[in-house]
Amino acid sequence: MIKLTRERYARAIPSGLRGRSRVEKNLKVLKLKREEGSIPSKSFKSTFWKAAKQQLRKESNDKCAYCEADTSIVAHGDVEHFRPKNVYWWLAYCYDNYLYSCQICNQRFKSNHFPISGTKLSGPLVRSNSTDERLAALAKEMTPDPLDTENPPGLNSFIQAAIDEDADLIDPYMVDPEPLLVYEVDDDLREVKVKIAPRSLHRAARQEAIDKVYGLNREELRKVRYQDYEMLEMLRQVLVRLDDDDKSVDEVKTALRAMLADNHRFAGMSRYFIKKKWKLDVTSNEL
Repeated sequence: MIKLTRERYARAIPSGLRGRSRVEKNLKVLKLKREEGSIPSKSFKSTFWKAAKQQLRKESNDKCAYCEADTSIVAHGDVEHFRPKNVYWWLAYCYDNYLYSCQICNQRFKSNHFPISGTKLSGPLVRSNSTDERLAALAKEMTPDPLDTENPPGLNSFIQAAIDEDADLIDPYMVDPEPLLVYEVDDDLREVKVKIAPRSLHRAARQEAIDKVYGLNREELRKVRYQDYEMLEMLRQVLVRLDDDDKSVDEVKTALRAMLADNHRFAGMSRYFIKKKWKLDVTSNEL
């Protein structure tokens, strides 16, 4: 898992999830909440968040935001609600609650699970006697406009409130996962596991979330990670044996840098071994 960055400009974000359309959708959700008391997931229209899929996929470099597998090869990708819409109903159409995930991580594992170690994010209070005027005011505030970075309650306030919830799951858009994760190699079993780094806050809860909610240590991932690790280890051994003036040094470093790139599968693992564990200098000798 690596840090992701949202591109915040009008052409990147579907018009139906920002501006006036965002408020109109929020108002429909609030009126349904007032009338029904609870909102089943089937009441939401997936066409609205599916419109964001292409952009989210681009920001994830065609990889699952959680497991970093290439979704064009191993599985189809979904627009994933980080905070599940059946619990956080007011975030069903919130663009900043979306990311791109493979169907295995999203549907087989994470689903509607969302463990937290802090205080649950609060939604708008809607009663059966809430007035239309009250709902109209709430509709403007209950989700941030993804292009609004200034006006309260706005985007910055939403992001801070989400961070304060202290989720056991990692949102790679809001938190840099790399300082939180380490990778454990088992050469006998030929696999690599993802672990929460020692001395991390809520380490046990976060490890359980990694294992059981994200499923990042499922067997197929452990095995395929090891394949990339073998390549890393081979390149490392070649590099340390070469003299600095050997013409092959830059070729090896180029191969290692490619495995650090955002668009490389399991880039988070590659960065851990190359930068943290082995502390390799992979800058070109020609620079």
